[in-house]
Amino acid sequence: MLKGMSQRMPGADVRALRVERPDGGEIAAEVIGSTEHPAVVLVAGGECSMDWWRPEFCDLLVDRGLYVVRYDQRGMGETTLGPPGTRRDGLPVAVDDALAVLDAAGAADAHWVGFSAGGWVAQLAALDHPDRVRALTLVSTSP
Repeated sequence: MLKGMSQRMPGADVRALRVERPDGGEIAAEVIGSTEHPAVVLVAGGECSMDWWRPEFCDLLVDRGLYVVRYDQRGMGETTLGPPGTRRDGLPVAVDDALAVLDAAGAADAHWVGFSAGGWVAQLAALDHPDRVRALTLVSTSP
C-alpha cells in the first residue's frame, strides 16, 4: 500500500502504479477517481513525496469531476533513483517521469498543478509538450 492511502475513505477508487523508467528507476504513483473524467496531475516539489498532496485535497478534485494522478519524485517515498550510484538528472528527467506516469495512468493530457520545483516541471511540460497540457496551476514557484 502506498503512503496516504490508509487515510482515504473506504470504497474510494484508488489505483497504485509502478512505472519503470529506462534508466532503471521506478516511479510510485497513485490514480484516484474514474479515468473517464479529465485528468489532473499533481507535481510536488523536488524533495516531496506524493503525500504532499493531502488525500482530502485529492478527493475534492475527484468530487469536482477530475481524476487525480500523483506520484513520488525520484528518491522520495517509494520511488527509486535508478541503479546504485545514479542521481537525479534534473528537470528534463523530471518532465519525462511525469509524462511516463500520465501514460501509465491512461491520460493523453492533463491539467497540471505544480508546487515549487514541480511548477518548473509543469512549465517545461507546457513548453515542450503543449499537446499534453490542458492548463497550468502554479503554486509557490517561479518561471
